[in-house]
Amino acid sequence: MKKFVVIISIFLSAIIINISYSQTKEKEKEKDSKAVKDESREKDKKVSGSIPDGYGAIKWGSLLSDVKKGITGKLSYSDDRQVIISKDGDLEYRYGFFHESTKPEGKFLYLSMTFPYLSLDDVKNKLESKFGKATSEVITNNQGAMAWDSEKTLIILWVDRYENKPYSRRITYLGKEIARELNDAQKKVFNKTEIEIINKLNP
Repeated sequence: MKKFVVIISIFLSAIIINISYSQTKEKEKEKDSKAVKDESREKDKKVSGSIPDGYGAIKWGSLLSDVKKGITGKLSYSDDRQVIISKDGDLEYRYGFFHESTKPEGKFLYLSMTFPYLSLDDVKNKLESKFGKATSEVITNNQGAMAWDSEKTLIILWVDRYENKPYSRRITYLGKEIARELNDAQKKVFNKTEIEIINKLNP
């Protein structure tokens, strides 16, 4: 009888130890899973945080005269109120401004960069290396757009079909806070088709 009790006790102890071990392992897995999730969130934050509050070092809302001092490439044209155009080789930069009639200068609203047609994948990969994965995309029959969206900036990679393959020749950076100040901001920056695409990117 004593032997039987001892055997039962050992058996129960083994079960308790096994349960305790399993619970410990389960907690460790939960901790590891939480750590992975936290790390993933941090990476996402870093990606989101890497999207500039403007273009390069120029912040949205900067006055035209200040923007002109820090443009990329060589100045090609400016009306000193609403637009600055500069060129750097095959790249053309159009700096657009929100101009109020009561103010002498416009505020930096958007930048549109155009270049000779390149494979969509080549341009997309360059943007992803800077800003992470695109937050949304609307592409049908190799036409449409991809977007990188942060609190203050919307970056749009426009996609054009050429010989039934997706290419790109334009990227637009838009200051979202400044755009909200304009009721017709979209009409100033984008055509009707592009506005429809943007609405699909931001349902």
